[in-house]
Amino acid sequence: MAEVHVIGEIVGASGFPSHKLFCKWDIHTGGAWKVIAGLREGQTQIDNPQNEEFAVWSHPLDIHFATKGLQGWPKLKFEVYHMDDFGRNELYGYGFCHLPTSPGIHNIECPTWRPSGSYREGIAQFFIGGAPQLRNPDMVHSSERFTLQTVSMGKVHLTLVLYSENFENTVSNAEVTVLLLHEYNSLATSSFLYSILRLFMQRSKRKTKNLSQSTVW
Repeated sequence: MAEVHVIGEIVGASGFPSHKLFCKWDIHTGGAWKVIAGLREGQTQIDNPQNEEFAVWSHPLDIHFATKGLQGWPKLKFEVYHMDDFGRNELYGYGFCHLPTSPGIHNIECPTWRPSGSYREGIAQFFIGGAPQLRNPDMVHSSERFTLQTVSMGKVHLTLVLYSENFENTVSNAEVTVLLLHEYNSLATSSFLYSILRLFMQRSKRKTKNLSQSTVW
């Protein structure tokens, strides 16, 4: 089985309208993936910077995956909350990002958004707090979210280091094709598609080299 090991941290957040922020996070994968070490979800502490607009969390991440295929590449989902002066937690934004697909160090900025709600909900939020939330949080990383009226919020910042092995012996040509179609329909980023294509090309070159060496007399 192929393996992916990700370590790093949720550095913090910027661009939100208030301080006293914390973040809930969780991992979503396809059925072929299994977490063999580490946590699938967690929560940062509350940070209340006095002179800066950047909330520092430095929340550690250490997750080890095993997989039989590429489809369902892991995604990180975020929910950013603000704690008001009365101790109430108000949703400030949802967001998600794919984990990197290439080995190395990656600095990631994940944009967030929240449902805009109705005019009446906006008035209620102003006077008594609270904010519209999704009944089904899984909409955050599905194409259904584009049917919602939303408001852009701040960004979550991450630093991740990824190590992978045994993908050349695990991934089939059909899986690469299916994954590309699936992720394209899910509006994945072009860098994600480029990384998968690069993996496929590297594996093809290695097979060609091994074949040429085996035919040398």
